[in-house]
Amino acid sequence: MFLKSLAVATIALACSAPTVAAADHGTGDGTFETDTARISVWATNHTDGSAFASGDPDGPRRWRMRVTLDETAGGLFPGGSTVYCIIEINGAQPALGHQYTVDTIDTQSGEVVRSSKRCEPLIPEDVPASALPPTPPTPPTFGEMWESAQIPAPTIGLNPKGVGITGLHTRLWAIGPDIVTVTATVRGYTTTGYAIRTGYRFKFGDGSGVQNTTTSGTSSVPAATRKYQKKGTYTIEVGSLWVASVRVSGPGIPTTTTSLGEAIIIAEHSYKVVEVRSQIIN
Repeated sequence: MFLKSLAVATIALACSAPTVAAADHGTGDGTFETDTARISVWATNHTDGSAFASGDPDGPRRWRMRVTLDETAGGLFPGGSTVYCIIEINGAQPALGHQYTVDTIDTQSGEVVRSSKRCEPLIPEDVPASALPPTPPTPPTFGEMWESAQIPAPTIGLNPKGVGITGLHTRLWAIGPDIVTVTATVRGYTTTGYAIRTGYRFKFGDGSGVQNTTTSGTSSVPAATRKYQKKGTYTIEVGSLWVASVRVSGPGIPTTTTSLGEAIIIAEHSYKVVEVRSQIIN
């Protein structure tokens, strides 16, 4: 009788004991800040899929520059000649130079919004084809302006905070500002204005897709939930979506209020998910 009771007690004890310690498994809230964040930018809106990394030099920008060597009909060379100008270099005697036109083009309208003349030194072999074009100023991309604004990445809210468990809900929410002041300078171009958060994007890293929300959620009312089906380590991503309207001024452009399009600032957190199983001892 004693041995039978001992066997039943042993089975009950084994059924209640998980194969892993339960200290941080399936319980508790936690928040995680990211030191660095990934920024992607859309020129118009995020539905067309045309996202650019903030550091991409080919990303969307409001203005571009065009440099043209000025020429005039007739003159010393067949078909025309360059237009010469007078230039002073470092206080030296005035000398001849090639004249260029630098146009600022609005990429949204395609119109030339500003033109200026540049006089560049002649080079030794003075023929039109050998003229060296000046280097115009380079207006910043939207991505550069977003990056220089230094909008904070969202803080990730997570439950369970330590280790997740397969088959149980993992809850996500975000913490961050709704509006920030933008004041930034890139290569002499200054932007001032406001950025407004329009939503959040949550990814659990298991291929389950994206959950979009307009609110940040809380621990008790999460913005997104997911049941992991397999154990493993997953990269959780929380992105805050922003729009901004700023006033931009700088070399070669008219002072203009412009939209910066839409940006997403993504924070990441590595999250471990385990299985908790019971054992029955016969």
